[in-house]
Amino acid sequence: MPVRDEIDRLPGYTYKEYDAEVKLDQNEAPEDLPANLKSAIFEKLKTVPLHRYPQLGATDLQRTIATYFNWPDDGIVVAGGSNILIRSLIIAGAIGRSVVSVKPTFPIYSDQARILGTELYEVPLNPDFSLPLAELRDTLVSHTGVIFLANPAAPTGNLFTQKKVEELLEITSKNWIFVIDEAYHQFAGTSALPLVERYPHVVSLRTLSKAYGLAGCRIGFALAQPSLATQIAKVGMPFSVSSLQVITAQTVLEQDAFFKDRLKTTIAERQRVINRLNHLNLQ
Repeated sequence: MPVRDEIDRLPGYTYKEYDAEVKLDQNEAPEDLPANLKSAIFEKLKTVPLHRYPQLGATDLQRTIATYFNWPDDGIVVAGGSNILIRSLIIAGAIGRSVVSVKPTFPIYSDQARILGTELYEVPLNPDFSLPLAELRDTLVSHTGVIFLANPAAPTGNLFTQKKVEELLEITSKNWIFVIDEAYHQFAGTSALPLVERYPHVVSLRTLSKAYGLAGCRIGFALAQPSLATQIAKVGMPFSVSSLQVITAQTVLEQDAFFKDRLKTTIAERQRVINRLNHLNLQ
């Protein structure tokens, strides 16, 4: 085969669609954007010069995100989905080195590590889904590269305590990029940004696919200290975020009150379902 052995061995990412009234398998927002918000987006899109390349680094959206999160412009890297940033992070910090993740977790970490030919260590979570600190410590002290930790965790749904995360941050401070994937942080009311401020090797990975309901638009971004963000941006493909994505994402981020209300509804519904499940007789 003319392709690399690592690629030949991979089964490839697959997904089977189901015709169902209620769809839960990809953790998408339960409802589409309201018609008035879609109309606002479409009106702005009419002004986009489609014969021109988009901004090199999606700088307008970068500024919007910076204002929204009170974060430096040059500490933000925007991409067409957080999957793209996972790949960029591995290229920037793990080629010829190692990728570490827990297991089970978001499969793209290990998939991209294998595709890019890096050494991969998947450390199983404890039976209660807590962090296996001793096993992780043993792996981290003897290697270097990129570690991915989804918090809140996926697919297990639990939240790792800041104390335990900080234990790992101290171990990795010199030789690792530490990526905290916060795709679901709004649903837990948490933020890793205080850790990013304190630790220069930490990256907070965010997405507009979940709480903001833009899975179909594909926008992800990384928040890091500017020195690290600059390095991550170097390996991204130029002009990879379209003007259409930028306009859509900016318009959605301007509707903060609407999405906070919708988030409250989702969290309340989650608790209602938990309460009902707890009353089921499963014997």
